[in-house]
Amino acid sequence: MNKVKRNLDNQAIGLVPLLLFMFLDNYFSYLLSFIIGVTFCFVCIFLFQILSKDKVYQFLLLPAATTLVLYSIFLCLRLEPVLFIYSPLITEVLLVVVLAFLGFAKRTILRRIRTSQHPTYKRTLMRTTLNEFFFVAQLIQNLYTLHLFIILVYSILPETMQSVRMERFLYRELGIVIGVFLILYEQIRISMMQGSLRKEMWLPVLNDGGKVIGCIARSVSRSLPKKYYHPVVRVAVIYQGMLYLVNRGKKSFVSPDTIDYPFYLSHGFIIFNPDVRFTDGYPGESCYNCVMPGITSLIAKGYVNEKAIGAQGHSWGGYQVAYLATRTRLFAAIESGAPVVNMLSAYGGIRWGSGLNRSMQYEHGQSRIGGNIWEMPLQYIENSPLFNMDKVTTPILIMHNDADGHVPWYQGIEYFIALKRLQKPVWLLNYTGEPHWPMRLANRIDFQKRMFQFFHHYLQNAPMPKWMNEGVPAVDQDFELGY
Repeated sequence: MNKVKRNLDNQAIGLVPLLLFMFLDNYFSYLLSFIIGVTFCFVCIFLFQILSKDKVYQFLLLPAATTLVLYSIFLCLRLEPVLFIYSPLITEVLLVVVLAFLGFAKRTILRRIRTSQHPTYKRTLMRTTLNEFFFVAQLIQNLYTLHLFIILVYSILPETMQSVRMERFLYRELGIVIGVFLILYEQIRISMMQGSLRKEMWLPVLNDGGKVIGCIARSVSRSLPKKYYHPVVRVAVIYQGMLYLVNRGKKSFVSPDTIDYPFYLSHGFIIFNPDVRFTDGYPGESCYNCVMPGITSLIAKGYVNEKAIGAQGHSWGGYQVAYLATRTRLFAAIESGAPVVNMLSAYGGIRWGSGLNRSMQYEHGQSRIGGNIWEMPLQYIENSPLFNMDKVTTPILIMHNDADGHVPWYQGIEYFIALKRLQKPVWLLNYTGEPHWPMRLANRIDFQKRMFQFFHHYLQNAPMPKWMNEGVPAVDQDFELGY
């Protein structure tokens, strides 16, 4: 974050050589003022070129230098009377023309930077600084254009409404005042941005090799288009202390089993991915002990509203959020996808796709119980959310498909029936013929829409959709979605 703050340079500083020239022109000859201004400008460019090794860019010095070079053409033409009277105005006109030309070339410049062979971090830094430069350049162009328009209006006024003092102020002093105002305004704006950055949440940015090369502010994502499809992004995922690079390809724009990060972030959500460290024999409690301190820390820092926190997980993650629902009332909504809620009934089954015995998963695999049901019956019961469903107060959305070859579909049915029997708010989504997660794009989109509507209702007070409030009869589901 410190690097980001240091690189927030005031691009309006590049106006200083022109302002110096315009100021000196009020007291010395335009030729002497021009020589001093040009010398100062190119000295600044040289210094910033040296400083650019430390990632300092001052792009506005280039339009300033171009303006002074164009001004030299008027000197070569020996237009002494015109330069004596209108030297500051000529400078402003040339600056506006140069900035207008740069505005037309903006897309080309940014595209060339994006496709250049520079390292990723350098391209990102240059594009960020260029965007800031173009913002300031547009502001400068607009204000000086307005100034020239005011002078044009003043020049056509009757002589009785004109005065020498007003003419001097408009022609020679107002341009300097505008320039100083722009520099001060930009400095104040950057100072306010730096204050916001100190309170910002940051996410790691990775290169193609999986190396963390920087960070990105959470609020940046709020400018993303509010659509279900998003550009290819990289997500840094921390799992058991290891940092993984997840490439989001064109075929996985719509996730089949988890929330869509860009979409939720662009709708005002904060996403917290905890790093769970498991202890054999206590997988559920291990999750609770790792997740809850992280969430309470976010609450304590004021990042989240403790009355509007949700949880979502699929498969092994679906089990963990199902367990959390039995241990805490903190969550306002939970989506649990393809979870095992009864380890006793799941222990004696097989994986329908591969035919593998499921008991090994609990004794030595992902579920981490560490023994069979006869040796450790209490651990199987204590880690099975089904036996504590009476403690659940959180609304639950379950997604479990009838062709699931990883987790038996009847686990989702047991989950749903238990909560219904206890009169808890629960919904079950089943995509007929689909495996562990929806494979058909239409079903993926449907799942993402329903899951978002579920969280949007309980976490952001949006109206409850028809499929949640009234339900959709099975005979109508082919032509009534209930969104």
